[in-house]
Amino acid sequence: MTVKSNNLKYYGMNGEISNKCGDKDDVETDTDNADGTLCGWFHIRPTWLQYFNTASWLAATLGVLMFVQGLAINGFVYINISTIETRYNLSSTATGVIVSSYDVTVSVLIVFVSYFGATRNKPLILGSGAVIMGLGSLVWALPQFTTGLYEYDSGHEGDGLCHLDGNSTDATDCTKEQETLSYYFFVFVFAQILYGIGASPIYTVGYAYIDENTTHAKSAWYMALLSACSVFGPTTGFLLGAVFLTIYVDVGYQDSVTITSSDPSWVGAWWIGFLIAWVLAWLIAPPMAAFPPELPGARAFQHERGSEAHYNEDSELLKTRADFGRGWKDLWPATKMLFKNPFYVFTTISKCAMAFVVGGLLPFITKFIENQFGLTSSEAALVLAVTALPGAAGGTLFGGWFVKKARLTVRGIGIQCFLVTAIAICLVPVFLLQCPQQSIAGVTASYNVSDSSPVTEVNIENACNIDCGCHGTETYDPICGENDMVYFDSCHAGCMDTSDDGEVYYNCTCIDTGDGSSSSQAVSGTCSVYCWQLLAFALGFFVILFLGFSLYAPMSLLALRCVPYQQRAHALGISSILYRCLGSVPGPIVFGAVIDSSCLVWQEQCGKTGSCWIYDNHMFAVKIVVLSAIGCGIASLAYALAVCTYRPPPDTEIETETETEDDSRCE
Repeated sequence: MTVKSNNLKYYGMNGEISNKCGDKDDVETDTDNADGTLCGWFHIRPTWLQYFNTASWLAATLGVLMFVQGLAINGFVYINISTIETRYNLSSTATGVIVSSYDVTVSVLIVFVSYFGATRNKPLILGSGAVIMGLGSLVWALPQFTTGLYEYDSGHEGDGLCHLDGNSTDATDCTKEQETLSYYFFVFVFAQILYGIGASPIYTVGYAYIDENTTHAKSAWYMALLSACSVFGPTTGFLLGAVFLTIYVDVGYQDSVTITSSDPSWVGAWWIGFLIAWVLAWLIAPPMAAFPPELPGARAFQHERGSEAHYNEDSELLKTRADFGRGWKDLWPATKMLFKNPFYVFTTISKCAMAFVVGGLLPFITKFIENQFGLTSSEAALVLAVTALPGAAGGTLFGGWFVKKARLTVRGIGIQCFLVTAIAICLVPVFLLQCPQQSIAGVTASYNVSDSSPVTEVNIENACNIDCGCHGTETYDPICGENDMVYFDSCHAGCMDTSDDGEVYYNCTCIDTGDGSSSSQAVSGTCSVYCWQLLAFALGFFVILFLGFSLYAPMSLLALRCVPYQQRAHALGISSILYRCLGSVPGPIVFGAVIDSSCLVWQEQCGKTGSCWIYDNHMFAVKIVVLSAIGCGIASLAYALAVCTYRPPPDTEIETETETEDDSRCE
C-alpha cells in the first residue's frame, strides 16, 4: 500500500518533512513503506492512535513496562520471600532456589531472544513478554486461593521465664510436618520461570528498540529515564509490600487473629501485590504491542548517525552482509565477533564486576544496617528508603543526562565510567562506620560485668541459668538488663517474674549490676543505641548509590554503540547473560557465605542450623568492604583497558546534532 507523504506528516512526524530527517530518496522509501511505521494491531490502525507514534510515547510505554517488571520481580518477590518461607514451610535454601530460577531462566533464553529479536518485530516481542510476565504474577498468587486458612502457633505453652524445675518452655514439635504446603515450591519456581521468559527481552530488545528510533544524544536521556523507571519499580514494590504485610494473610479473618504483626508467626497478605502486578502487566501489553517495528523517521536517524563501533576486520564483512544475523547459522559467528571486540569484552567484564557487588550487597544491606547501628528492621528499612530512592533514581537520571549534555562519544563514556568506579573505591570504607557493638552476655562479653577480658568462646549458658531449662538458641528474644547488657532471652538472663504484658522482667539472677543486688530488672528488646556514625553512613551510602546508578544508562549505551548496528540487541543479550552468570547470580551466594562466616550465634532448631542471630559486626563490615573494593577495582581497571584498546572506525563522523525544533519533529 502506498501512502502519501502528507499522511506521513500526520502519522508521527508532527510537522513537515525536512532534509534533517533524511534526503529525498529516504523520504520516498519511508513513504512507500509507511504501512510498516503505523501504530495498531494487525490491520487495525486507527488515525487517532498515530498521535502516539513517537519516540517520546515509546519511551513512556517501555518505561511503564520496566516499572512493572521491577515492581513484581525485584520488589514483591524479594520483600515477600521470608513470608513465603513461613507460610509454606520452606527452607532458606528452597527460597534461594526460587529466587535464582528467574536469573537462570533469563540466562538460558536471553541469547536467543536478543539475537533473533534484533531482526524481528520488537514491540510485538515486548508485548508478548508482558503477557507472560503477568501470567507469572498470577501463578505467584495462586497458592493463596488453593490452600486452606493459615494456622499459626500463638506461642509456646510456657512463659519463657526461668523455672528451676527445668520446664521453662515446651520444645518445638519437630515431628509436625506439612509436606503438602512445601510442594508449592514447584509452583513458585514455575512462576519465576514465567517471569524469566517474559522479562528476558525487556533490557535487550527494549533498549535496542528505543536506541535505533532516536538520535544519539536523546537516546542517552531516554536510557536514563528507562533506567529510572526500573529503579522506581522495586522501590514501589518494597513500599507497597511493607503495607500489605501489615494486613493478615486471610483478610476476611483479621478480627479473629490473636497475634500481631510483630509476632514471628504472623503472615501478611503477601499475595495482593502479585495480583496488582498481574493486572498492570496485562494492561501495558496492548499499548506496547501497538507500536510499529520502526517509527517514522527512524531510517533517517540510522542513515545520519556515524558508527562508533570498535573497528576490526569483521567490520567490513558486516557491510557486505545485509542479511547477517537473520538465521541460526550466524549465531556463533555473531557471538565470536563480539568476543573479538576488546572494548566490548572489557566493558562487559566491568559490568560483571559491578553486578557482583550490587547484586551481592543489596540483599543484605538491611541486615547490615540493623546489626551495625542497632536498629530494628523497620528502622533499617526507613534508612534504606531515605537513601536508596533519591540516590538510585537521581544517579540514574544524572548519568543519562550528563552523557546527553556533554555529547559524549564512546571513548568519553568509557572515561566517565572509569572515573566513577575509581571514586567508588575511595568511598567503600564508609561501610566501616558502625556504632559500638552492644555487650551481649556470653557472646561478646562475660556474664560477670567486672570481667573485662574478651570472650574467647561463645556460650550463652552460665552457672546462673544452667538449671532454668532454657531451650538453647531456638528463638532469639533479647532483653536489656539494667546494667546495659543484652541477654539472649529472659530465660538465659535468669528472670523469674514478668509483668502481664511481658515488657518488664524481674528477679533476674544473671543480671550482674556490680552492687550485689538480687532483684535486677530488664526490659524487652535490645538496649538503645545512638551514635553519630549512622548519619555519616547514610550520607556516604547515598553518594555511593548515586555514583553507582549513574553508570546504569552509560553501561547500556556502551554495549549498544561499540558494536555494529546489526549486533546491538545480541550484544546486550550476551552482556546480560555474562553479568548474570558471573555477577548477579554468584554475588549473593558469595556475599552470603562471607557474611555467614562472621556469625557468632546460630539458630538451632530440631537439630538443624537456621539463620544467624548475632554477628561479629567488625568482621561483618571488614568483609563487606574487601569484597566491594575488589569488585569496584576490577571494574575500574577493565574500563581503563577498554578506553586504551578502543579503535574508532576510520573517517567516522560522530553525530553532533543540535537539538532544534526539527529534531523533535523527527521523533
